[in-house]
Amino acid sequence: MELYSSLDGDRITGWNDSALTQLLGMYMKVPEKQEGVDLTPYLDKKESLVQHYQYDKKRAWLHTRYRDFTARRNRHKEPPEIYDWEYIYKVAFETRPMDARKRFFEQGLDPLEERRMGTGSKDYGYTKEYQYDRRYIRKRDRVEGDKRKYEETFYPDIF
Repeated sequence: MELYSSLDGDRITGWNDSALTQLLGMYMKVPEKQEGVDLTPYLDKKESLVQHYQYDKKRAWLHTRYRDFTARRNRHKEPPEIYDWEYIYKVAFETRPMDARKRFFEQGLDPLEERRMGTGSKDYGYTKEYQYDRRYIRKRDRVEGDKRKYEETFYPDIF
């Protein structure tokens, strides 16, 4: 359904009133509350907001995770640089075949590939949110009598 047929200079020809009323009717429609439908089935009824959490550590953990997630900043290493001499002598023309193949482009690795940090000899790449390792608690910072080496995490058990 067309709103108008054509434009002639500054004038609109072939104006369609029924299309305009239908379009305005969609914008003027008042939303109705759905009865008997749970729109948030995965949220806990008692703790639907972060401020309702009774456990302070969980509230602080969730706040920092949400803040870091919504910041959209790269919190990892920048991708490694290929120096000009490496590009000329090793990538473009391959004039140094006897050199040890130590760099990522010589080993066939993609530095932008998403994979778990801390695997392999070189930690290139980026992680996904669910792949973060637990944070280590130094011995001097541990509560006396507590044997845990890592901070407690509150990720949901979905796997």
